Amino acid sequence: MNVLIIVMMFILASISLIMLSRPFMYYVLKWKTENKLTKHNKKLTELHFSYEEMTYFVSLPNSTPLIKEAKREQLKAVPDFTSFIFPKVKGLKMQVQSEEDQILIAYISIDQFRLPFFDRLLHDKKMNERQYYEMSAYTLLHPNTKKLFLDEVYRQIHRNDSNLFDQYKVNI
Repeated sequence: MNVLIIVMMFILASISLIMLSRPFMYYVLKWKTENKLTKHNKKLTELHFSYEEMTYFVSLPNSTPLIKEAKREQLKAVPDFTSFIFPKVKGLKMQVQSEEDQILIAYISIDQFRLPFFDRLLHDKKMNERQYYEMSAYTLLHPNTKKLFLDEVYRQIHRNDSNLFDQYKVNI
C-alpha cells in the first residue's frame, strides 16, 4: 500500500512538473496562437513587427573586440522568463557569447513587442489582453523571430557610420 502511494505521488509530481515547465508553456502558446491565426487565415510568417522598440545596451558601432569582431554564430537570443515554475515571458535578450565572456547587446520586452495584426484584433475586440500577450509571447519565442532579431543586431553591430559623418563635414 505504501509503495502504491509513493508511486502515485511520484507520477503526480512528475506530471505537475511537466505541466508547469517552459516547454509545456511554449506548446500551449503555440497551439493557441496557431488556432487563432488559422481562424483569421493568417500564418506566423505573414506577421509584421518593428525592431524600433529594441533597447541597445552598448553603443553601436562599438570598438570592444568581442562585439566588433562578433561572428553571426556568436550571437544568441535568450528568452527572459519570470520564473521556472509558472513561467511568464518577459522578453528576449540578444547577446554576444564567446568561450570566456558574454555581453548583453540588446533586449526587446514583451510589452514593447507590438504586432499590428494583433493590435487590430485587440482594437476590434476579437481578442483580449491575455490572448494578445500569449500570441505575442509565442511569436517572440518562435525560432524565426529570434533569427530575425539576431540578424538585425548583427547588421547594427557591423554597420558603417563613417559615411554619415562624411556627409556632414563642415569646413572651418
